[in-house]
Amino acid sequence: MSGNKTKWPPISGDFEVGDPSGCVAVCTLGKKVRVDADYAIIGTCKTENIGIERVIVNVISNSYVRFLILAGPEVPGHLTGSSLRCLYEQGIDSDTRKIIDAPGAIPYIENIPIEAVERFRSQIEFVI
Repeated sequence: MSGNKTKWPPISGDFEVGDPSGCVAVCTLGKKVRVDADYAIIGTCKTENIGIERVIVNVISNSYVRFLILAGPEVPGHLTGSSLRCLYEQGIDSDTRKIIDAPGAIPYIENIPIEAVERFRSQIEFVI
């Protein structure tokens, strides 16, 4: 991609873009982790609300991404990895917007449509 500008991902953050046509996104939770493999995007996700919203938007904006790999240590108090897993497995409550059964301190997805959450859940396979 050197020399080419891409409009993906649409939301900035603490991540690195690999091959945008790759099928793997790697979420390293609270610590940057280097991997020696191909990926579309790799980066941290430190909060169980806005951080997860950013992951959702960036993943669903690239239809090539089909797998989300979680790696690295949980973020104390936020429990982002566990919250992401609950989101993938159970979704969010349509009234409260809370991630169902998520253990994080404030696991609410309030800034993106429920349809985006459902697309995320159907687009990816979750890998731990």
